[in-house]
Amino acid sequence: MTRFAYVGVVMAASTGCARNYAPPQPTPEAWGSPTGSIPKRHIQQIVDANRDQIRTCYKEGLADHPDLAGRVFLKWQILEDGTVGAVMLNESTMEDKAVEACMVASIKQWRFARPSGGWVEVNYPYIFRTN
Repeated sequence: MTRFAYVGVVMAASTGCARNYAPPQPTPEAWGSPTGSIPKRHIQQIVDANRDQIRTCYKEGLADHPDLAGRVFLKWQILEDGTVGAVMLNESTMEDKAVEACMVASIKQWRFARPSGGWVEVNYPYIFRTN
């Protein structure tokens, strides 16, 4: 049995991603400082609504590596219009670039409520385990 767990927001895709896709990684310095705010519960609602996209990325990785597990910490921007700007891999113990890239590509497509006062930065941990 495969277990998928995710943890709450730490801040203020399609399914079927290509296994060899690796998006460019922006540097955090290029982001500047976030100026807006959005309630954590609104962020969590969108993360929950898109849980199956992230789960699909992980299941694709399991097809190649049945013991695949680890933590993936992602960072993304919610822009003033609610779209996702830059998304980057902050840290990972999973060591599966295809799964990580699929997760990044999925999050890039999400839409959030418009933050008040500017853009917002989200840091979000995902934990994957096999049993």
